[in-house]
Amino acid sequence: LKYNLNEVIVTAGKSPISFSNAARSIEVLTLDEIKNAPVFNVQDLLQYSQSVDIKQRGAENVQADISIRGGTFEQTLIMIDGIKLTDPQTAHHNLSLPISFSNIERIEVLRGQGSRVFGPNAFTGAVNVITRKDLSKRISLNLRGGENNLYETGLTVSYPLGNWGNTISINKSKSDGYRENSHFDISNFNYNSYLNLGKGNISFMFGYLDKKFAANTFYSTRFNNQWEHTITRFINTSADFDINRFQVNAKVFYRINTDDYILDFNRPSFYRNFHKSFNYGNEISLSRKFDFGNIVAGGEFNKDEIYSTNLGNHQRAKYGFFTEYSHSIQNQFIFSLGFFAYKYGNIDWKFWPGIDLAYKLDSQNKLYTTFGKSFRLPSYTELYYTDPVTIGNPNLIHEESTSYEVGFNRLTENYIFNLALFRRDGKNIIDWLRLTNQDKWQVANLTELNTIGIETSIESDFNNLFIRNIKLSYTYLDLQRNAVNLQSKYILDNLKHQAVIGVDHNSILGIIFSWKFRYENRVNLENIFLADLRISKSLNYFDFFVNASNLFNKAYSDFDQVPLPGRWISAGLKVNLEME
Repeated sequence: LKYNLNEVIVTAGKSPISFSNAARSIEVLTLDEIKNAPVFNVQDLLQYSQSVDIKQRGAENVQADISIRGGTFEQTLIMIDGIKLTDPQTAHHNLSLPISFSNIERIEVLRGQGSRVFGPNAFTGAVNVITRKDLSKRISLNLRGGENNLYETGLTVSYPLGNWGNTISINKSKSDGYRENSHFDISNFNYNSYLNLGKGNISFMFGYLDKKFAANTFYSTRFNNQWEHTITRFINTSADFDINRFQVNAKVFYRINTDDYILDFNRPSFYRNFHKSFNYGNEISLSRKFDFGNIVAGGEFNKDEIYSTNLGNHQRAKYGFFTEYSHSIQNQFIFSLGFFAYKYGNIDWKFWPGIDLAYKLDSQNKLYTTFGKSFRLPSYTELYYTDPVTIGNPNLIHEESTSYEVGFNRLTENYIFNLALFRRDGKNIIDWLRLTNQDKWQVANLTELNTIGIETSIESDFNNLFIRNIKLSYTYLDLQRNAVNLQSKYILDNLKHQAVIGVDHNSILGIIFSWKFRYENRVNLENIFLADLRISKSLNYFDFFVNASNLFNKAYSDFDQVPLPGRWISAGLKVNLEME
């Protein structure tokens, strides 16, 4: 096997760039890696990604928070095909992705600040989920069943009409849960359309995700019968065209999310919150290549609204414009610099600059450094939420940080090696704070948080009959916080050490074993070591598999007093038909 990441184009800048030339710390989860991993959704897949912290309250895509490099769950930007999916109510919903897992082409994980490229909320990193846009005729059927009365069915049909590709995916999963009041029922529908016009293309997507789940002790350890029902709808259209040597890119999107939360489903009227949020906008950019480099400029408009029984009714408009200049000198010295200017609410225009530099020692070895400023807007929950133990703060301002990074990358035909050292100095960090256990949680911009980290990883494919792939990564994080006399609700539970090992190997009769091991040393929680395994066999049009998550039946939790599943075994098959 040989790496082809040299040819992969990544979106770490406004100008798409090949993976080998990128002056950033990026991980690309390829289609093969997605297919072989012992997972069935994005949130479980990302828990094997370096420096990514997935904290789950419920398994099987029920709910999870994501953070990168020790940030909070509000500081990571999630995108589908470059469209931002920030939920204005709370980032607890950001991984509610209305797409089919079987229709993902790859996932790009940008580690480190990204505000000069993506604007707000790419504070510590960004995740971009790239959907498939092929013109093939194919049918895929997924069937899975397992312990805890788990079943999952999925159907994907792709049928082009000339240069117009169409893909429809339907998925359903349901379980009685792994403990009392942890049952769930999740449905997903997704339609993708792709029209190739020669000198340009147009893409359209509609997604619908309906999640009903028991939320035992999710938000309060005093109530076992919590219940939540969320519905996410997402529409986006994008177009890319070449017009008189200019590359024009335009995007329009509309996202609606409803969240119905009941504190005790046996007494629905006792305490119930209903939130309906809207987020919509557009972006346009123009780029042109000159002899002296590539220039990109553009702007965006974004508006979000919320209508809530607890948070009230609010809306805010957001405006931004950006520019970027990039150039490669003899394909050896590569640099990119630019800024994103942003205005929202009553906050005037502010500029968020950044620069990326890379120097190729030879065709395989590269040094890089990056500097940039980033920011994150407060959510409506932080601004307006109140309950008997929590007080929001309508006077919050945005968080901001300054980040520095140096790294080394070696990319050969057989392996890839990365080493990075970084520092992030954050100020006005939004934190839920209290002095004693008897006080209410209050949110404020009081915290300064400095983060120092080291990342190293190596991945290798092998040309032998047994080992197919080995991937190793390690991350160390040290967070220094100034508000030492105050209790923190979210900031002081970050990972300090993280190690991930992935091994894929062949066995007799063409059976493939895919192992994933994770070690997490988390501040203020017990250390954990987890193992997952997928055993699969392909036979003509059929892929058979057995999956075991938490193979050694480890008792653990990502949130205090919210236990996660022990060993959970499932099995199934996938039928893949390619049509002429």
